[in-house]
Amino acid sequence: MTRKAYASFGIDVVTELCEDLLQGGAPGLHFYSMNLSQAVTQIWTNLDLGNRPQRELL
Repeated sequence: MTRKAYASFGIDVVTELCEDLLQGGAPGLHFYSMNLSQAVTQIWTNLDLGNRPQRELL
């Protein structure tokens, strides 16, 4: 498997985990990019976070 394929797989896995968290009631997500902002940007896009309504904090 190539490095690009590993990165793509990781992005898919993290996207799914984040979706599970949001569907489970998590009020939000916080990403540490460790200088890998392209991966975080892709996860943001996959989750369509820019178009989701913001939840009020309890």
